[in-house]
Amino acid sequence: MNLFVAAFPRSGTTFLGKVLVNELGLYSSPESHFLFHLYRAIESAGEINKQQLSAILSRNFKYQVWNISPELPEVLNISNFVAFYEELIACFNNVSRQRVRDNVTLDHTPENMINQGYINQFFPDSIQLHLIRDPRAVFASIKHVKWGPNTALSFIQEWERAERDWHARPKNTKVIDVKFEGFVQDPEPVIQELKGVLGDYQADSNAQFILPGYTQKQHKLVSSGKGDTSRIQAWKDILTKRDIELIEGSEVAKAYFDRHGYQAMSSGRTSGIIERITNRTLNKGLKAVNRLKRQADGDGY
Repeated sequence: MNLFVAAFPRSGTTFLGKVLVNELGLYSSPESHFLFHLYRAIESAGEINKQQLSAILSRNFKYQVWNISPELPEVLNISNFVAFYEELIACFNNVSRQRVRDNVTLDHTPENMINQGYINQFFPDSIQLHLIRDPRAVFASIKHVKWGPNTALSFIQEWERAERDWHARPKNTKVIDVKFEGFVQDPEPVIQELKGVLGDYQADSNAQFILPGYTQKQHKLVSSGKGDTSRIQAWKDILTKRDIELIEGSEVAKAYFDRHGYQAMSSGRTSGIIERITNRTLNKGLKAVNRLKRQADGDGY
């Protein structure tokens, strides 16, 4: 069984992953953005050979941080993709491929949210853990990180696109909704629901959730293994009035609030043309600064 967390970045995917690994003994991994490149390459050509596979992996920073040397198949396509994924997970967790097959894998890469078409093709029996979080809190968490988006207008544009992609997922997708705020306060209901869904599997009490060194500063609460309920409403002190207005002015966000029980603080206001032009210039500058920060920290992504 393969579990994929689907959410916008900084929604709590890493915290969710750590708790589930600790409580359920699942096999996990660092984020796996390189899989998206493999999906596209195979979709385009039908299959890729060993040399092509090696080339894609070797130039991808998110694969390099796994620090593994798996056995590569002579040809990789949809039919043997799950087996190859099991090999990657087995190498990272230092267990046999059979142990991985008998257990459950967990991938907490946020961009799974916008790649549901591929995941449905390559992992047709997988379950998606849809992590729901107040978008104002998500932006407060992402506003000052070194990869952004760092402005409310840019954030809401990207967040809306991700929401539209999620709602366009294949109709047969198996989904379990997890509301972040409730999970932080009491993860037990989610854990019990998953136990019922997963059925019998060989949990590994020694399974560990390991964060790459370059990202540990961003996940101090995750490293501690404890949720911080005080952070649930912290966005009210972090965001400006205009930040909140822009997010709450989004029609997609309004529908999201209604669907998941979040309350707006304002009537919401959309952006004007001058603000959009100014934002593009500011966002371009922030991206350049962020690239320099990532290079200084050794984050090649």
